[in-house]
Parts: sequence; C-alpha cells; structure tokens
Amino acid sequence: MREGEITELDISSLAYGGEGIARKDGMVVFVEKALRGERIKARIESIRKKFARAKTLEILKPSPDRCEPLCPRFGLCGGCVFQHLAYEKQIEEKRHMLEDNLRHLGGFRNIAAEPTIPSPKIWNYRNHLTFNTVSRKNDFRFGFIAKDNHTLVEVEHCPIADTRINQLFPFLRERVGKLPPSEKDRLKKIVVRVGSEGKAKYGMEEAGFRGLIPERDFMSWIDGASFHFSMESFFQTNYFILSRMIRLIREMLAPKGNEMLLDLYSGVGFFSVLFAKAYREVIAVEEGRKAVCDARINLEANKIGNVRIFPGRVEQTLKSVRARLSPPLHVILDPPRVGATLGVIDFLRYAPVEKLVYVSCEPSILARDLRQLSRSYGIKRLAPLDMFPHTKHLETVVLLERR
Repeated sequence: MREGEITELDISSLAYGGEGIARKDGMVVFVEKALRGERIKARIESIRKKFARAKTLEILKPSPDRCEPLCPRFGLCGGCVFQHLAYEKQIEEKRHMLEDNLRHLGGFRNIAAEPTIPSPKIWNYRNHLTFNTVSRKNDFRFGFIAKDNHTLVEVEHCPIADTRINQLFPFLRERVGKLPPSEKDRLKKIVVRVGSEGKAKYGMEEAGFRGLIPERDFMSWIDGASFHFSMESFFQTNYFILSRMIRLIREMLAPKGNEMLLDLYSGVGFFSVLFAKAYREVIAVEEGRKAVCDARINLEANKIGNVRIFPGRVEQTLKSVRARLSPPLHVILDPPRVGATLGVIDFLRYAPVEKLVYVSCEPSILARDLRQLSRSYGIKRLAPLDMFPHTKHLETVVLLERR
C-alpha cells in the first residue's frame, strides 16, 4: 500500500469519529464518508505507522441504510458526521462505538450497553452554536471549523440548530458587517444561544472577553422546574431529551428519601434542583463563578431549601466537604468533556458512596475514568442517550455501585 494508490475496500465497522474502517495489507484504513457493509473505491491519502487514511472516490456497493444528507455542507463542516446514515442505524452505531471504547481503552472485556435512547427530535434541536471568525484585510467571514480543524466553512442555515437560531443568521451577518475594521480584527467567536422559551441571543468574544449579553438572560422549563442561565454557563444543548435523561437517573439512583446527594460539577444546579425533594440533603460543588450565581437563583426560584452550594475547584473543595458527608450517600458526577480529575476519582474510590451515577459526553474519557473507578465499584447499568443526533458525540449515563 502506498500514498496515492487507488484501491477497493470493504468497510467492516465505523470509528468513533464517523469514518468507515477497512483493512488492507494488515493495516487499519480509516475511510471518510463510508458506511458499514459498503464496498468502495478509495484513494490512500496518508499512511502512518499503525493506520492509513483514505478518501472515498466511488461507492461500489452502497449500504441499504445510506440516505441523502440534509445539509449541503455535510462532509465539509466538522459538526455532523452521520447525516448520510438512517437515524435508527446512527443510534445502533453509537452503541457499538461506546462498547468499543470501553473494551479497547478501558479494558472491559464483557461490557454491554443498553440500546441507545433516541432523541425525540433529530433536526433543529441544538440550542447553542459557536461560530469562529476569520478576518484578513477586507475579508471577514464567520462559520464553523471544517473537518481538517483549520478551514472555515460558511453556512447560511444549520439543520440541527434551533429554528430561532437559524432565523438570527441574517441579522448576525448584517450586525457584524457594520462593525469597524478594528473590531472585526479583534473578534474571535460569536456565540448564539436560546432558552426553551424566548428569542435567540448572541454574544461576541473579543480576545478572550465575551460581552453584550446580560446575565440570566435565558430560561428553560424542565420537568416542572425553571432554570435561568447566563451566556457563559453550561447547559445541555438538547432540551428535548432532558426529561428522559432525568427519568433514567432517577430510576438508577432510586432514592428512598433518607439519603444524601453529592452533586459534583453541579453547574447551574440542574440535578440539584430536580432531585432535591428526593433527598434529605444535597451538597453541590461547582467551580464556575457565573454558574454558581445562576444555581443560587435557580434554587431560590424553585423554592429549594435543602441544597448547599460549595464554590471552588471540585478536587480541592471535596476536602472541605468530606466531614459533612454521611451515609447513605449517592453521587452524581457530571464533569466537562475532559472528565474528572484524578483527585476526584481518588476521593470517590474511598468515600462512603453507595451509588454513583456518572454522566459523560466523551466515551474515550469515560473509559479512562471507569477503569479507575472499577477498582472500587461495579458497573450495573450503561445507558447511552443520543443528545447530539447526526454528530459523533454521545451522552452516556452509568450506574456504579460499591463492591
């Protein structure tokens, strides 16, 4: 096999990033835009020590699950990777990818995930977009980063974005177009968000500073609770599947009312608010200053009195709350994409935890953290949810119980 070679390949499975996987001359070949079961003609683009990459030239034997992408930028934009695959097959492939990550990266040989819970809405579900910008002399453009992690792809419409966000596109182009050249040069990103109610709003980030949006300008209603959050606070990007996720976590923890809940990386208080009435006491730990402010507003707005928020880095703050913890103790661990720090993992391994629910948005990091936690806990349930249809991303909820 050599670079530039044109060859025929049989696709046996899909990689986490959405590429097809084939094998040639004893080497794994990742093939863009190819699906499981297809035979394709491809050109070898690059060869590394353990794998090669190829570009699809012709589909000789298409998969019966192949469909026409809705977005004209599909294949260029780095966001969606599965628009060419029927949705019921997307969620099957994501379950396989989760299990593969846990086997290969976590060392779990006999792991089995539950069927992926589908999103109730697979188009116009995303409530948060970030546009990157390019400014060179008189040329100013904004859009999404391409699959090569370098090129900017301009878009007129994003089929997975909330309709209200798409309606804002023309205004944004006009608004940004009127900025003075010096401001355009400083502009790095444009962030657009929308609550479950109200209009889409935007913020502009200039050299690390984001402004123009007042705090607590977004509001959402989830399972009868109201949530306020600012532009800079994290909130799940798909409102439509959140009720199902809450129901799943409630089933896993099954609180009887006498337990304490430790909510780590608690954000704007999403889990603390929704689960407070089922626990005698909730301790929430969060680092983000804006998120802590929003969480306190949400506790007050929902008349929650048994939650105490401890601001600060989670691994450090846990040292000060350790003495306050008492059994029976349940934990919800919902870290950012990079996962929990080693200090948090070590704390959880030795704390008197009865049940632990880990909410993850990155299967490879989940595999890493579960490998450490499995020294003290057994995995009882592994439930993927399709929070991000048509993209490579997958939300996973894991129930662990003390051995």
